[in-house]
Amino acid sequence: MKISLRGFGSARGLNGVSFELNHDITIADLRQYLQAELPNLVTNSQEILPLLASCAFATNQQVLADDLIVNQDIVLNVLPPVCGG
Repeated sequence: MKISLRGFGSARGLNGVSFELNHDITIADLRQYLQAELPNLVTNSQEILPLLASCAFATNQQVLADDLIVNQDIVLNVLPPVCGG
């Protein structure tokens, strides 16, 4: 399955990043995968890595829970934390 990312705010460096996985993955596991693989995916990974633990992942319709299983091609919006909630 193909996962494509769209980053917003301080995570905008993830725009256009996409990769293939051959297995289902939860959002929590995807976050860990990205923390391990980000240096191979983007050049400015050192700016984004500290944010990943607190970023939300969302589709255009909803914010996704960490236990949601991704099992098909998807475009994920990466939403960094913002000041003020």
